[in-house]
Amino acid sequence: MIEFRKTVDTKIQATGPVPVQGTRMRKILSLEDANQYHIGASSSTPKQVRGCVAKVEDVTIKNAAQVFDDFRLDYPDTKFAKDKGFATIEYDNNASDMVNAFENVNVKKYGPPQTQTGMLGSNSKIIPEYYHSYTGLTDGAILKFYNTDGTISKIDRATASKIKKLFELFNS
Repeated sequence: MIEFRKTVDTKIQATGPVPVQGTRMRKILSLEDANQYHIGASSSTPKQVRGCVAKVEDVTIKNAAQVFDDFRLDYPDTKFAKDKGFATIEYDNNASDMVNAFENVNVKKYGPPQTQTGMLGSNSKIIPEYYHSYTGLTDGAILKFYNTDGTISKIDRATASKIKKLFELFNS
């Protein structure tokens, strides 16, 4: 991950390129929200991801407290906590409408954790944030469940043969 000083003008991000199709993306999920992507969830169609995401290469995962702070998950009524597990979903971007998060009028209506700057609200790192509408998960998507200390407790992998049944379960 590239780190910048906080004095960097946010307009640099506004003019920066958005991830192209095929770029590996990551979304942080609460454990409750992650269960909708997990094997056994009731759905006959492939699951989809939408909303604000970051490039995998820009995000370091150490533990729950670090994720909580770096992603500014301390907003009102949050499902996240420094002492609670979390999940991530990683997938190849196939969205045709990827934009810098603050450039989409729909994103502007969201409250926290939206910063309206195109960057996550970390006090220690500048992490570019992007937005896309619903995009289907494809072969190679990975759902990881993390313990509070940052160790991975479970990994689900989407496979081409199982995509309509969501994920094939792999224990780490």
